[in-house]
Amino acid sequence: MVIFDYLKRTPVLALAFWLALNGCATPARYPAGHPAAAPQTEAPRSGAQFSYNYPQMFTLARELLTRPDIKKFLKQVFAEELQISDEMQKKFGFPEKQTDLAESQFVLLLQHNPRLWKLLDEYIKAVPELKEGNKKQDELRKEWREKFLAVIEDKGILEAFKKYNDPTEPMPLLTPQGETGYKNMKLFVDHAMVKNGEKIASSNLKQVWLDFINSATKELAINIYDFDLQEVADALVAKAGEGVAIRIGIDGGVIETRPEVKAIFNQLKKTKGITAKAIDAVGLNHQKLAAKDWSLPSKAGVLLSSGNLTQSCIGPEGDLPQFKERPAYSLPNANHIVTMDSIVLANLINHELTKTIDMGLRGREYPLGGSYLVHGPKGNGPNDPYLIMAFSPHGGLGNINNDLISKTILNTRGPIRMLQFAFSSQEVENALLERARLEQKEGHDFDFASVGDTPFAMRDWSIFLSMSGYELKNDGKNHEYVQLKKSEWATVLGSDRFRDLKTNIRVAPPGYGSRHWIGPDGIVYEVTAKVHHKVLRTGNAVFIGTSFNVSENALTNNEQIMVVFDQEMADQATGMFEGLRVETRRSVEETAIKRNSYKANDDPGIEELQIKPDAKDKMLESHLVGRSKAAKARAATETPKTCLEDLIAH
Repeated sequence: MVIFDYLKRTPVLALAFWLALNGCATPARYPAGHPAAAPQTEAPRSGAQFSYNYPQMFTLARELLTRPDIKKFLKQVFAEELQISDEMQKKFGFPEKQTDLAESQFVLLLQHNPRLWKLLDEYIKAVPELKEGNKKQDELRKEWREKFLAVIEDKGILEAFKKYNDPTEPMPLLTPQGETGYKNMKLFVDHAMVKNGEKIASSNLKQVWLDFINSATKELAINIYDFDLQEVADALVAKAGEGVAIRIGIDGGVIETRPEVKAIFNQLKKTKGITAKAIDAVGLNHQKLAAKDWSLPSKAGVLLSSGNLTQSCIGPEGDLPQFKERPAYSLPNANHIVTMDSIVLANLINHELTKTIDMGLRGREYPLGGSYLVHGPKGNGPNDPYLIMAFSPHGGLGNINNDLISKTILNTRGPIRMLQFAFSSQEVENALLERARLEQKEGHDFDFASVGDTPFAMRDWSIFLSMSGYELKNDGKNHEYVQLKKSEWATVLGSDRFRDLKTNIRVAPPGYGSRHWIGPDGIVYEVTAKVHHKVLRTGNAVFIGTSFNVSENALTNNEQIMVVFDQEMADQATGMFEGLRVETRRSVEETAIKRNSYKANDDPGIEELQIKPDAKDKMLESHLVGRSKAAKARAATETPKTCLEDLIAH
């Protein structure tokens, strides 16, 4: 009774981890070896305290780890346990040797101590009633801190924590009796795919969203950057009328910029049963994901998209839905969606969206996220499939480009295929270069091919451009592509293989780009379609269903990132890649040479090459590199247009 009375007065940070650590000795399962290997599972000991109640664990994590004083204290207390080895720091480029305690690590500790949750919950409720500056309380805090430090010095507790704690590895979200963590994973693509040399027809991504929304029976949470599809808004209103509780976040900047989006936001906001929030992110609220029915195991599911809820992004008619007869280049942006059934992932995504939509967190207010591993169905390939999911900002160990993307590139072998809207991360290029060195050393070819959105593949910050051995010189009026004096890629690969690499770094097929079309009404319409994927296949791993462009600014945006370790899904991603690659006409190098035949930005051939930045691209560039190298002395003032999400990335 004395202890409980004291707990009502002591800081949450000391209580939380004294309780969480006391008795946490049950081993959890992690991937054996590097992430490309199938994880091996060690089940909890018979009779051990262990819980699968993720909703409660996530609630406790949100309540405790979103408080700055708690995060600071835990980093001090667990200084040794949060160390990154010199080898790992050097190999993966972690900026610091010590991390914060990640949310995923905290959830792991809670999972092994469910008997303490009630006390934690009672204490959390008492915290808002505490008043600072009370001398007696200060004395009690000091006394408890000394007791707490004495507890954590117990080597048995620390060794038990070390046994299954690794800040560089994801936390497995286990299921009772080893049940499948997700099933029925499906990939939908809005352009043709290639399988066994044959084309597979495209999917209607707007309909995929509508089907997902209409399948919700109890609850639905969505976070999206841009939203102008009235049909989807009407579907949400209808589901709310059926009693489905709906929460949705939309980027606040887009709401204020685009009248169409503001109208939909206002419609949703005034609808009973829908909580609609304008998200004020530090960067961009750039996620495109949804979760449904997370409290109903047989109904729960998730949707992860590369495109927004806009006509330009996922409407099958492209930018000209109002015309029955329209040009063939009126296409949706090249995008995809991944859906699956999963109670675990539905709870994880709802947890993440609760921080954004309900708690209104911004930037560094999000706790260090870590990452989560979920096991899939068995028998899809040589290894049992699984996936890893993380979120930004502050995801992984703070740098998704290093912690997850570069790490996966270095730890896998086999073909690498990229479909990228914008690629500007020097860290990921360094990982690819090191992978090429390793492949050469091991006697293998570096098998790399890519398709990038043409305007951004040719900008001065583009990694596709530097990998091709070029740089862009631009004085604002004229520009020229110049061969790099020294290319590390040429040094590592040798002349013949470097030539092959450059041939395989492609710009978008000619159907994608910006054009002007005179309609039957005599009005000139701008018609734009982009390669908008964020896909990276490396060996049997594929980054898919992600909003995260391989760029620096994506680290501060609200983003989702998922990598699936599954040969079947990796092969499907290659089919998606091939569907665009077979339609391409030029490499980045060929485009640079062709571009140099024109003298200035207003030359008539620019539209055909899709080089001249349009209003959206210029606006986007400020989100990419803070401005392009050539544009740092001048501001981009053009008004963004449809699919404003095209204004992201670096």
